[in-house]
Amino acid sequence: MSPVAITLLVIVIVLAIIIAVLYFLGKKAQKKQAEQQELLEPIRTVIERCLHCEASSLQVINRPPTRSKPLYMKVWEARKNDGLNYDPDDPEQNLYLAQITKYALRNID
Repeated sequence: MSPVAITLLVIVIVLAIIIAVLYFLGKKAQKKQAEQQELLEPIRTVIERCLHCEASSLQVINRPPTRSKPLYMKVWEARKNDGLNYDPDDPEQNLYLAQITKYALRNID
């Protein structure tokens, strides 16, 4: 076989593998989305009945609230960066994120 034919064959095989992986990842994502919709439907119904507001845009956000924040950041700084209400004088918001995470670090030593 010529080098061009070998190169094209390798490219076709790599593309076939990529397509197969994307297909299976897409199937998995569809299954997860269906499960989330199944869980959200009763919540949407309750919101629409009790609060009388449209809840069709309600979505599941699956990430921790302190994601990608350094542990040495204070709670009020994290809230400020997220666009939430914050009070730099509040003692609870003056804790470091490391103190309120599962690690519960008390000092940096």
